[in-house]
Amino acid sequence: MFDVAIIGSGPAGISAALTLQARGKNFVWFGSKQFSPKVRAAEKIRNYPGLSNVSGEELEKAFRQQIDAMDIKITEKTVTGIYRVRDHYSVLCDQEITNAYAVILTTGVTSVKPIPGELEYVGKGVSYCATCDGFLYKGKTIAIVCTSKDLEHEISFLAELAGKVYLIPLYKDVTVSGENIEIIQEMPKEIMGEKKAERLCFAEHEVAVDGIFMLKDAVSPSVLVKGIAEEGGHIAVDRRCATNLPGCYAAGDCTGRPYQYAKAAGEGNVAAHSALDYLAQNGYKTVKAFGKPQTLEELIDAIDRSRLPDDAHIEKIMLRRLTEGAFDLIPLSEGDKAVNGDVVTFSVTGGEGRYEKENLRLTLGQGIYDSTIENTMVGKTAGDVLKVTVGKRKLTIVIHEICRKQIPVMTDDMVKAQHIENVTNLEQFREVLKEEMTMNEIYTITGEIIQELMENIPEPEYDEETLAILGQLEIGFFDKQFKENKGKTLDEMTSEEMKEELGCSTKEEFTCGRHEWYKIKIKQCCALSQALHIELKDQYDFRSNYEALGLLQMKVVEVIKAGLTGGENYGS
Repeated sequence: MFDVAIIGSGPAGISAALTLQARGKNFVWFGSKQFSPKVRAAEKIRNYPGLSNVSGEELEKAFRQQIDAMDIKITEKTVTGIYRVRDHYSVLCDQEITNAYAVILTTGVTSVKPIPGELEYVGKGVSYCATCDGFLYKGKTIAIVCTSKDLEHEISFLAELAGKVYLIPLYKDVTVSGENIEIIQEMPKEIMGEKKAERLCFAEHEVAVDGIFMLKDAVSPSVLVKGIAEEGGHIAVDRRCATNLPGCYAAGDCTGRPYQYAKAAGEGNVAAHSALDYLAQNGYKTVKAFGKPQTLEELIDAIDRSRLPDDAHIEKIMLRRLTEGAFDLIPLSEGDKAVNGDVVTFSVTGGEGRYEKENLRLTLGQGIYDSTIENTMVGKTAGDVLKVTVGKRKLTIVIHEICRKQIPVMTDDMVKAQHIENVTNLEQFREVLKEEMTMNEIYTITGEIIQELMENIPEPEYDEETLAILGQLEIGFFDKQFKENKGKTLDEMTSEEMKEELGCSTKEEFTCGRHEWYKIKIKQCCALSQALHIELKDQYDFRSNYEALGLLQMKVVEVIKAGLTGGENYGS
């Protein structure tokens, strides 16, 4: 999961990436490492701030230097679909899914407008993704409308799969060829078919096909993101570069005129800041995959607050803990109809055994008694007499009473009945639960981060003296543990007892066999002390005992909690 996904690598995408990198966000950037062909082809650019009268190539070079200096990576994959899934977006490219809480669209505009029928048949024989849908047309006849020489590798991929390919290149100097490829140097006029795309029509002829691939540098926003609002063929945005979809922003030429590099860069910055506000307001954070936390503040900033319990979650836990499934039965008023979940009291006659009973009570919708009878009683009222056939039995059902379950209102008395130490009312119980749940989540998250911190810590060098110290420390530590738990130190244990407890017969064998385990503990503490700039005293003693890792982790938790609650100790 990423914080943000940027789609497009023109000036708007570059600006958004620079802003997110400067703010330390975990984002993925889909585009071309060549940035924008439109920028590269520009002869002179006279109105870009700070760069007077530069060529497109010079501006591109300046972009590249800045991107490289900030160590920003571009993922060269074609995005063919973006879908809203609960609280995030799933970005589809080359049959892979990438998830992000927010997206910034900087896709630019394409001079090739959709041909009639193209948008109507998307997903019905018309595709924008060779990798995603190519295998559906193995051995079949397809048409490929391609707008760029840079996409010829996708033409070759499709030609290897299809039986027959009609290639319609909308660019010059075509280099792709093959025995099954027929090139048509005409502009297609329309896509036609019954329930799916079946024919690609030209001015004076048409070709019958099983599928049509539209290979373009930029896909129409309405195709890329389902449900996005457009205005005049561009993505509709407000002053914050926000679209009509939550967490979805757009910048640059795709939002409309003027088509200016300066305007695009400015909107990219605005869109990035709007995405940052959206993440903060919803508590969305992910751990950055590159650039590990180096200070307590950075570690705190890496916490994904969306994983921490909110008030609604706390209320559900309280309700479950305090009511323990208890509920009150409230009789329905005359004329009110039964629904699944209601408790019905009834009699059944006309059968035998379980089908000849007085004053049965059951909860509708559970199927415990007989699903046919239960389903028949849904929508009925108290006093109704029903005729029901179950198998060969013709039964008569009389409904006596219908009650609806009502969960009791939580009270301070319910809290007192739980006998929780120092808790006597709902508010105190809510705070206790919040404390427990938050601590558990933070322990989990900080444990993950600590593991990351350890990955790049070099192994310390150990000489004989150091190993001897470790051995004595380890003996001292386990002496204390065994004295408390077994009532004996290592010296007081027999060889048999030591072998049973430790797998060895002497103290010397024990320490030699455990050095590697002890070194891992030291490495954990070294990782924390170096990365979090916490000074550890008594180099070997403090670093090499169980408490070191726990104490440091407690320190992390303490500071993070202060940050979450806005406490004064944040970052101290």
